[in-house]
Amino acid sequence: MDYQTLYEYQPVGFGFGRLLFLLVLSILGYGLAYYTKKSNVKYSLQRQVYIFTGYLICGFFAIFIIVNLSKIPRIIVVRRDFYKIVESKNYSVVEGETKDYCPMSLVKQDNVRYTVNGIPFIFTDFTIPNDVYHGIKINTGPITRNGQKVRISYITSNEVNYIFKIEIKK
Repeated sequence: MDYQTLYEYQPVGFGFGRLLFLLVLSILGYGLAYYTKKSNVKYSLQRQVYIFTGYLICGFFAIFIIVNLSKIPRIIVVRRDFYKIVESKNYSVVEGETKDYCPMSLVKQDNVRYTVNGIPFIFTDFTIPNDVYHGIKINTGPITRNGQKVRISYITSNEVNYIFKIEIKK
């Protein structure tokens, strides 16, 4: 029997769409201030409020742009490290049946846990630690019960197994 790949990690993108959206909002804020300055020559409280609001909007979104730009070096490092590991085949692969499956609770925001050949794996829907595999919804991820025949490719770092590929036997 062959395996079907149900999950394969892809490093996050650079977020250029989000940056473009923030840039447009910042330009709109600046445009509000600029237009108000040029069209209303007469000083008034309303004019000053519009100018202040425009610059406030511009500055607010400019800060978000700077924060997002500061993430790009980290994204580059994560992508580079990931591709180095994959190219050098410096990762582990475990094949077997899932055991000790503990599903996510409907009430609490806890982790889904299971083991394959004694190797523990944990994932959660509520946080994505270090850009690694996370579930989708309760009981709809690729691993949903004990006894599933799986092949998992993973990296161990700080005694945590980070999954980057899940294959399930057809």
